[in-house]
Amino acid sequence: MSKIVLKNTQDKEVSRLGVKYPIYCIQGNYFEQEKDGTLNKTNHQVLQRQYGKEVNDEVTYLIGHINEPSHVNYQQVVGDKYNSYKNLMHEPIKGEWNSIELLLKHIFGDQYEMSLEYLWNLYLNPKQKLPFLGLVSEAKGTGKSTFITFLHLMFKGNAVVVSAQDFKSQFNSSFAPALIATSDEHTEVGERKTIGQKLKMYITESRIRVEPKGQNPYTIGFYGKFVFASNEEDKLTFIEEDNTRYWIVKVDKLSEVILDFNNKLKEDIPAFLYYLKNEFVSTESRGRLFFSPSEFQNDASRNIQANSRSSKFNEISEALIGYFEANPNKEYVETNVRDLRVFLEDKKSEEGYIRQVLKNEFKMKTQDQKRFYGLMEIQYNGTPFMFKRSDFVFNETDEAAAKQLEISANANLVYGKNDSDNDIPF
Repeated sequence: MSKIVLKNTQDKEVSRLGVKYPIYCIQGNYFEQEKDGTLNKTNHQVLQRQYGKEVNDEVTYLIGHINEPSHVNYQQVVGDKYNSYKNLMHEPIKGEWNSIELLLKHIFGDQYEMSLEYLWNLYLNPKQKLPFLGLVSEAKGTGKSTFITFLHLMFKGNAVVVSAQDFKSQFNSSFAPALIATSDEHTEVGERKTIGQKLKMYITESRIRVEPKGQNPYTIGFYGKFVFASNEEDKLTFIEEDNTRYWIVKVDKLSEVILDFNNKLKEDIPAFLYYLKNEFVSTESRGRLFFSPSEFQNDASRNIQANSRSSKFNEISEALIGYFEANPNKEYVETNVRDLRVFLEDKKSEEGYIRQVLKNEFKMKTQDQKRFYGLMEIQYNGTPFMFKRSDFVFNETDEAAAKQLEISANANLVYGKNDSDNDIPF
């Protein structure tokens, strides 16, 4: 039986049965879909009571889910699968977007062009993997929250809010099909390494196993990007080893307040999308996350890296700095785990952990079998680790090295939790 579509008094399309919303049966589960793409679960019995047995003609039967993001050629049904990605509600219109420009220039400063490339990819190349974007500042009234609000205004249901709890739970359907997952006033107290390792995986993951509550798990393409903001400049997230995934931006305090700024941003979005689609010219991709990792190596990210190291790493570093300062003629020192443990005045049970830190955090390998004198000036026969003076004691006239020392020192500080950042819109 073919569908007969009528118009109701509010000019919404309804079927002759009075069905207002598209009905989908996905792997045996029935849903009614709202205009914004939200699926409301129902069942066949309820539908029949509402619309009669002929409701079957209104149902689109699909065998599963797919995540196919597009803002230009969107399809709700791809093949015989339901597209979990939501249709973008904005239509590009040529015009001015002064408020968005003001926001981006304030947040990103001399990396303003990078911010345009980032947003250009979100809009026109949503499948392109992008770096984690973190906005940090201990100051209040910086515009961090305003930028996150802007992303939600721009991408609507494809931008979702997450918290540290989402990365500890097995249920991930809230962000699995999303383009952007944001977290304002983000904190990972006590769980930094665990959450950081999950984030590290998600940043480059191409597929994800979705675990929805009350439904069978399924696998879809994963194109999520993460944008977090925090007052904790040192502990936004966990960055270990070389930074190839994290773009951290330290945001300055606002110099002025503009009333009703969020509404101004919303009004600018159609013109901004037109600019991205028709006028902006991006450079070519420079890496697997579009940008070259060198483009987001800065003091803000190095600060978080320094504070992602274990306390034992910092303890060993401080001990070796002290050793080389006390022995100015030593260009290097060789040591084994026992010798280093005694030098640190640690218990014997710490030796396994020290060996783990040397290999995993210092990235050190043992030398060939030999005789050597250790930190305690005791002669050993074995395979030592070698520490070089140049890695721990720097020339004070070298500005870059002095900065590295400052960051290393900061890693040993214990920071308390800051007050919430109630950003004042422009």
